[in-house]
Amino acid sequence: MQEALDAVASILWEQYQHDGALLSKDNIGENEPSSRERAIGEAIRLARESPRELVPLSELVESIKQTILPLAEQQGVPIDLDAPANLPAAYGDPSVLRQIILNVLTEGMAFATEEGLQLQVERRGEETMWRLQGLVLPQTAKGQLEQRNRLMISQRLLEVYGGRFWFESNAQGASLLLFSVPIAKPKCILIIDDDEDTTNLYQRYLQGRDYVPAVARNKEQLEMQLAEALPDLILLDVLMPRWDGWMTLQQLKMRPETAAIPVVICSVLSQPRLALALGAEEVLQKPISEPVLLRTIQALLAQADSRG
Repeated sequence: MQEALDAVASILWEQYQHDGALLSKDNIGENEPSSRERAIGEAIRLARESPRELVPLSELVESIKQTILPLAEQQGVPIDLDAPANLPAAYGDPSVLRQIILNVLTEGMAFATEEGLQLQVERRGEETMWRLQGLVLPQTAKGQLEQRNRLMISQRLLEVYGGRFWFESNAQGASLLLFSVPIAKPKCILIIDDDEDTTNLYQRYLQGRDYVPAVARNKEQLEMQLAEALPDLILLDVLMPRWDGWMTLQQLKMRPETAAIPVVICSVLSQPRLALALGAEEVLQKPISEPVLLRTIQALLAQADSRG
């Protein structure tokens, strides 16, 4: 998956390097629509399917500086990236987030003032706000910039992550390009199961969605996971060698810090009455399909959120 994403990014980057007209203020032509649609569709597919993780945005900005500066110097466009050192982490594929910002900067070069571009980043509530200044955008050029291939790809990629793009004007009437990157914490799903094939299967089910899977295959790992961070939901097997899942369920419901965490019993055994009596929220009998597991998780997390 990562190789495919890098291949798309490489194709786009080569287009910049080999087609100087794309970076000329006098020529802002576009590729054929069919080619653009294929590039956008492929980028969206990769973003949806690629695993997501916590991405420190301060580190991401620093890495982008190192990547973009050689091209900026070649094009004679000064670029200043202004971001505080304590930016929070976003949740996504780091290569996708990196490409979104690189696309914005490289497209912005074609419309930069003599003073260059300034990209400012700040946190606002549950998102980070990115503001690109230093653009020369008459009304006609604004529409052309919005239709640029790489900017359209960035816009669609951000939509996958719940972000957005828009234009504003400052007090002096200069155009600003703004976009937001959400930083909402993803839900942690703790998988308690001694079988590696099962835990790997559940992790694949959760991949590419707003969930962070964690795994505990024995008592020691369970205690380590709970000490590190409490999960939002637990998937628990009850038939494990030398580890009584029923007792684990009782202990989870007796501990004040874990009592309210929804527990889903995932087992070959079919004892729903016992599971519910001991505090489980739902019982699923193995083998469990991806749609069934995801619907169950989504419903229980929604219930938990509604209870506050």
